[in-house]
Amino acid sequence: MSREKSPLEKAVVKDLDVWYQALKLGLMHGTFPYSSDLSMMVAHLRKLHPLENIENTNVLCMVMRAYGVLNRPNEVAKCLELAQKRTDDIHPVESAILAYGSCNANEQVDRLLATISTPSESLKKGVVRNYAFSGDVSRTRQHCGSDDTSLFLAYKNAISREYECQIHNALASTSYYTVKFHWYNDLKTLDKAFEKDLKQRFLDKSTGIDISQCNFIMSYLSKAHFIKPTAYPIARIEKFVREEMPARGVKPNGSTYSILLQTYSRSQEFQDTGYTNTRLDKALGLFQEMQQLEGLDFDMRSAFQNLYRACVPHRANYYPFDYFLYASNPRIRRIHLDKRFFDIEKIMLDSRIPYDKQSYMLALTCLAASGQYKAMWTRWRLIKQSGFRRDNSLYRHVFALASMDKEQAQYALSVIKEELVRELPQGKVDWKTYTAMLDCCITAQEPRVAKQIMTAMQESNLTDPESTFYYRPMLRASTMIKGLESEAVKLFEEVKNKDIPYDTTLWKAAMYRAVSEGGDDRGQKIQQLFTKYTMDRFQKLGKIPIPIRERAPVVPFPSGPYSTFDMHMIDLYIASLVDSQDVSLALDVFKTLKEQQPGKLRLSGKTVGGFIQLAKREKSDEDLAWLSN
Repeated sequence: MSREKSPLEKAVVKDLDVWYQALKLGLMHGTFPYSSDLSMMVAHLRKLHPLENIENTNVLCMVMRAYGVLNRPNEVAKCLELAQKRTDDIHPVESAILAYGSCNANEQVDRLLATISTPSESLKKGVVRNYAFSGDVSRTRQHCGSDDTSLFLAYKNAISREYECQIHNALASTSYYTVKFHWYNDLKTLDKAFEKDLKQRFLDKSTGIDISQCNFIMSYLSKAHFIKPTAYPIARIEKFVREEMPARGVKPNGSTYSILLQTYSRSQEFQDTGYTNTRLDKALGLFQEMQQLEGLDFDMRSAFQNLYRACVPHRANYYPFDYFLYASNPRIRRIHLDKRFFDIEKIMLDSRIPYDKQSYMLALTCLAASGQYKAMWTRWRLIKQSGFRRDNSLYRHVFALASMDKEQAQYALSVIKEELVRELPQGKVDWKTYTAMLDCCITAQEPRVAKQIMTAMQESNLTDPESTFYYRPMLRASTMIKGLESEAVKLFEEVKNKDIPYDTTLWKAAMYRAVSEGGDDRGQKIQQLFTKYTMDRFQKLGKIPIPIRERAPVVPFPSGPYSTFDMHMIDLYIASLVDSQDVSLALDVFKTLKEQQPGKLRLSGKTVGGFIQLAKREKSDEDLAWLSN
């Protein structure tokens, strides 16, 4: 955006009307696809033309709208104040209402609306549109009247935001980076309202309906299926397209079929084995139907992306690659790749539809998940050869995939890391890419490279050094790579001095560190750490600890039921007791665990096997008999 780099004449760059038209063009659909570009544009405009010097209220109103999209209500207020000093016209107030609506500043919207006795129809539509795009169903219903299109758009965006939020929270806050969706109370409330409006506004044949409304309903049903397939099975969505829409006189269009294709591609309803792929069967069947329907207009590139997505290896109740971020879960397993993936790739390229970024990432996932790394690296080189810029998201993705295999992790650190240095400008590597590189270091056991990466992370200012998020990847690496023990000590000391609360990643790292340390007091340190974890769990969840044994020494133990992470910590604790050859305490823990959570113990085979071998050496026949029973 600087004048020195711009091909435009200096006079053109300084022309205020040019800036006005550029902002208007970017905001004409109510959104701006690249907020960073919009932010730079507004900043450069203000550098050339300080707001207090701008007399044209239309420009101030357009800047106001831009700040609304950028979620900066304070700047909206400044623009409004300046505009109102220049005119008594209602236009600045209307622009401010729409700008505040874009950043969900609802109190300001209500306050300004109250100052207008008779809002214009265009303002009313703009307000409803803002509420609908933000997924605010309640306010959309309050203002939309008989505008069913906006109401169903609000439902679509409300559940889409919840879907994306659950994905983000799962990938950002867990040790294993897997996504398990939950049908929370807020979703239950939303769904109850949706079903009521669906019955009153769609199924009631006395009301009108159009294709836009149907597609918004389809989008809602699709996201609901992803979150809770038992409540919204594929059959219901198919019925909506095949029966209910035609019954209302609405013919499905390309968008309708594309939504259904996307739903097939990521459905977790089907009970597939490692060698069947029902979602690909359904996706291919629908794709062929779409090609045969005369006059159906749909995006062929997106269709192939969905076919690739349907190919992503999975099994019933095992979908580690559907929302893949990192391969930090040590239990992640290779899964068979349907050979039709290669047929789809050939058809796409033969149809002169080139790869794009999304299809490249899906192809890399399919190949790495099935252990076909040679083919994965071939596609990786093809990205550069085809002229694509390999950015942070692509590098993060390929490092994460490579971290699943020691040989590939070594290759990534020796070859791909150097490519990253050449292709990404200095200081442009992001935190997620560094984290994936550290995962490669863990798999390859490369302490030297890990030190370099952690130093770069600490010098980068990419994230808040006072947060748990800052310490997660570095503590994980320093406790799982031999040779980084001193770094682990330093990092844990920083966490302690900053009084940073432990999350699952930090507890896991602390336990790994305690288990791996030697010394005569190793068992005592592990017991102290596990007791600390037990009491922290009590403070956060209110689950009262129980004594493993009544006699001294009393050992507190977490009460059930247990999460997956609880069981991981308990497994490490029992393994340490086995290593310490404390067969008596280990058996007491086994018995307490069994009382708290009847059924399968959910412990690793290595831990149970180690206890059995210890009991045999100690000739503890009674202990062996109890465990067998």
